Amino acid sequence: MMEFCRYTDAGSNETVAIVGDSHAHSAYFGIAKLGLELGYNTVLLGHFMTGVEHVNKARAKEVSVIFDVLNGKKDIKKVFVSVMWSARLDRLSKKIEDHHGYLQSWVDKLRAYGKDVYILNDNPMLPKNPAAYVPRPFSSDKRSTFPSVTKADVLKNNEYALEILAKIHNATIIDVLGPMCPDAACLVFTKEGLPLYRDSNHLSLVGSEFQAEHILRPYLSDRKGE
Repeated sequence: MMEFCRYTDAGSNETVAIVGDSHAHSAYFGIAKLGLELGYNTVLLGHFMTGVEHVNKARAKEVSVIFDVLNGKKDIKKVFVSVMWSARLDRLSKKIEDHHGYLQSWVDKLRAYGKDVYILNDNPMLPKNPAAYVPRPFSSDKRSTFPSVTKADVLKNNEYALEILAKIHNATIIDVLGPMCPDAACLVFTKEGLPLYRDSNHLSLVGSEFQAEHILRPYLSDRKGE
């Protein structure tokens, strides 16, 4: 059994799969919405690759089921992987070679199934929940500054994960951190003032749409057979 599974039918003969942990769940909405425009179905399968450092028996069985689904569904041409890498890749539990070996073996397996593999390097994590960043002009709280989310801090927190992902071959690594941190500070809201996050690390529906439209669209638009 899978912990979660969702499907959006666009009436297409091609399906895009998004797999991973709760970050894949957050990414699904935007990818599926864009699929209705671009003409592909979307399926969410999870949890997958959540315990890269120590896949227990229950999780290993779940991963095996997902692999079987991906192998059996020939309409799935592309597999997008979204995982909270900074939490899953625990540098204290394995050597970097071990982490790389786990992930590379799964990429190789998907490639053997004839899938194109895209790995998101994950969105920035906020030091506090989004409410802490909202100005409250009528509140007794007269803060003039808000918690900072600097690009430098985000890159440092993701340094180990980025090092591992850089070693992966036969997969496209999609830079999410760069577009989410276009300047020295990372984005928390859209230009219209809508929150990109629903908590400190999961994208909101608005954030999911932002990610799909501004980061993933080129990879989703370039479909096989077109």
